Amino acid sequence: MDRDGHFGFTLLVYFTALYILSIEGWEYVAMGLIAAALSFIPDLDLRLRIKHRGVTHSFVTAFIVSLIGGAITSHFGPGFIYGFIILFTAQGLHILGDIFTYTPLKPFYPLSHWQVSLKLFRSDNKFVNRGMMLLGTLALTLYYFRLAGVDILALISR
Repeated sequence: MDRDGHFGFTLLVYFTALYILSIEGWEYVAMGLIAAALSFIPDLDLRLRIKHRGVTHSFVTAFIVSLIGGAITSHFGPGFIYGFIILFTAQGLHILGDIFTYTPLKPFYPLSHWQVSLKLFRSDNKFVNRGMMLLGTLALTLYYFRLAGVDILALISR
């Protein structure tokens, strides 16, 4: 996926999960928006000129980076768990999103060299990337309205 696709996919999965699990709080809106904004992190391999979808597209790397981020937010910000959750969500959903594309990746590298690709669409598919942004924005909007006391889906289902 491209940057917009990853941003939208993160919003879609994150806010849909919160909605379904009835996890409510304005702090979760901020966390989800920050995670979506940071969802580009695994693609830093393109800027660093290292193998794309290599070490940066691994849940192991995501875990390590999230531990470091959690330590930083523990020292300078709201606490370890916030930094860890935001960073792991950002990276983990990026990796999950890339699994749907044609190019395989090793999600548990270096612990495993198993490769996965569901080959559902090309990562540069504009329709999919824009669609993810649209669906993610819709999920955020539905969650936002629920927090404001208007559960649109409950109103529609009546």
